Amino acid sequence: MASEEKGGEASVTFPGRKKLDEMFHLPCDRSEFYSMSDLLKPPVLFTPSDDVEKMTSMDLAFYTSPSSITDDQNGSGLDRRDTDSRESSSTFTPPPKRMKKFPGDRVLLYARQESEDTFQPLHIHPPTLAGLAKGIESKYKLSASNIRNIYKKSKKGITVQIDDDIVKHYCNEDVCIIEVTKVDEELCDVTLVDA
Repeated sequence: MASEEKGGEASVTFPGRKKLDEMFHLPCDRSEFYSMSDLLKPPVLFTPSDDVEKMTSMDLAFYTSPSSITDDQNGSGLDRRDTDSRESSSTFTPPPKRMKKFPGDRVLLYARQESEDTFQPLHIHPPTLAGLAKGIESKYKLSASNIRNIYKKSKKGITVQIDDDIVKHYCNEDVCIIEVTKVDEELCDVTLVDA
């Protein structure tokens, strides 16, 4: 059976050519890779051709736009020397990637009272006790000056008084239930219960 299959395959091949020749490219079409002889010299990255006519106008506007240079000066962290060298070079290179700035000075909490069905976003800016009081004031119409203490109650039932360090440990999009307890006619205590 195996000899019949081999015979069938041999009849499919073109006369005068070996089967191995059909499987591989001609030697001139192959790329051969060699190890680098100079291991101390750093590798050179590909740079596009200097032929400006081949680049579209959109590419040129992207690579050489003055707005990118002014944006860089407005706080992207680039050194002015980098933009000068980019302007003077004859090759067009894309601007370096910018580091994503994570808003470390803002925390978003989702909070609701027991009587509410939906959560309200509390923007804590800056992430301090005063920022939390301002966030509660804006969503729940409680004056920040009338909030005596703010407490945090964990899922284990442990209640602690919140200070600036505890507010910094809140993560973005944490969920809590707000309990407002009247102390007297003006002052109240607020408890954030972890949900």
